[in-house]
Amino acid sequence: MLPLQLAVATSSFRQPLRQCIDTAARTGASGVLFDARAELPVADYGDTARRQLLHELDERRLKVAALTFPLRRPIHDPEQIDRRMEALRSAMKFASLLRCRLLTISAPRTAADPESREAQRIGDVLEELARYGNHVGVTPALTPVGDPPEKLISILANVKQGPMAVDFDPAGCVRSGRDPVRDLREYATWLGHLHLRDGIHGRDGDGKETAVGRGEVAWPELLAQLQEIGYRGWLTARRTDGDDPAGDVTRALEYVRRVTLGG
Repeated sequence: MLPLQLAVATSSFRQPLRQCIDTAARTGASGVLFDARAELPVADYGDTARRQLLHELDERRLKVAALTFPLRRPIHDPEQIDRRMEALRSAMKFASLLRCRLLTISAPRTAADPESREAQRIGDVLEELARYGNHVGVTPALTPVGDPPEKLISILANVKQGPMAVDFDPAGCVRSGRDPVRDLREYATWLGHLHLRDGIHGRDGDGKETAVGRGEVAWPELLAQLQEIGYRGWLTARRTDGDDPAGDVTRALEYVRRVTLGG
């Protein structure tokens, strides 16, 4: 059985950064995922601050599993696109300096017409991100936003300037009415990162997040699928809702260990 690389998203703890790092270490995780926009603004981390951060992580035997960069607009939106691309390049360079090899970003909705100007913009943006990521050794990983896997894969397959990956969120999959196990199977060769999040599909179509093991994700099947495809990347526990997100994150790691060990 392949060993699991388990991480936690520090934003789930709702604490100052240094306390988040201590809390992450106590969960037994070996990695952390930082928000490169809200938690670790690139402009605030010169060489000294970055070295101090790495030192604190090393002391607690933690690695940076990934950075995420939340977008306020679709990645290919023409408004302020140059500024957005520069921010993403800066985040990728920062990830590299933190010895991290992955930056997660929301995927764009696929254009209805593959020959449209919108589709061309999407392709151009992803080619530029892949090219720069290849230069600094960081892979952009796109988080699906409800489209069927074949649509996102068709976009990724056309990117030639460098590697791209999928940042898979089972909770988002369930909330959009899709089967996470089936979608994961389709994303297998593109999988770069997986969120340990659960959810339920609402009757009105929006659904909601739940603690891991209390939603509709078939975790035993999904974890078995990861073993079958030989996945060696990070699984990151993240909670964005609930009364005890920090506790839910810790329990998510315990749940996954228990399921994997057959307990």
